[in-house]
Amino acid sequence: MHPFEKFVRFDLGTSGYEEKS
Repeated sequence: MHPFEKFVRFDLGTSGYEEKS
């Protein structure tokens, strides 16, 4: 698991969660 991929996934999840909220 690369750190970059994890960072991207985290950013996407946070963005989506905030937008949905």
